[in-house]
Amino acid sequence: MDLLYKEIDDKIFACVTAHEHGTTGGSMRELRGRTVEEIIDICARYVDLESRVGSRDKKTIKIGDASTEHQVDRHIYHNQKFVAIIEAKGYLDACYYERANYDFAIMKKMFKDLKCCVLTLEKSINENKKGFLDTFWENICDEIFYLCDGNRSSSKPIYQRENFKHINREVLENFITFLEGLKQN
Repeated sequence: MDLLYKEIDDKIFACVTAHEHGTTGGSMRELRGRTVEEIIDICARYVDLESRVGSRDKKTIKIGDASTEHQVDRHIYHNQKFVAIIEAKGYLDACYYERANYDFAIMKKMFKDLKCCVLTLEKSINENKKGFLDTFWENICDEIFYLCDGNRSSSKPIYQRENFKHINREVLENFITFLEGLKQN
């Protein structure tokens, strides 16, 4: 677990290096999101699961005569069985969480037994709003894992060296435990 922790912490710190080399704005937001997606891939491999890029693994969702192709950031498989969907976020605010729940609800129309979770670096949603959204979406999201402690601060972004946050080892272990549990389905 120590090597996994270091690999993931180093991957997040690479955002600091990128910022120091001029990555900012939308490019930084994209880099952080891609970093979280890669962390999902690393953790899935660690527990012998397959993580597929959602945009390359779209699912046909049918409701009556209508259908659409849909995906989330990562689709997780165990022994070729589709077992979970994971949204990856640099930070989780109310609108990102609402979108994640919407995507989870669409996917669960066809795949009722899927586990759904969000893996994010930082928290940016207050508990009252989260509770409202959980109630509205009938607790469709099984888990949220905030890899870094504390709330997001737009004036103190974690990709600036002086504001960098190491990942919380216990949260990483809990995410690994969640992934391990997917093998029981």
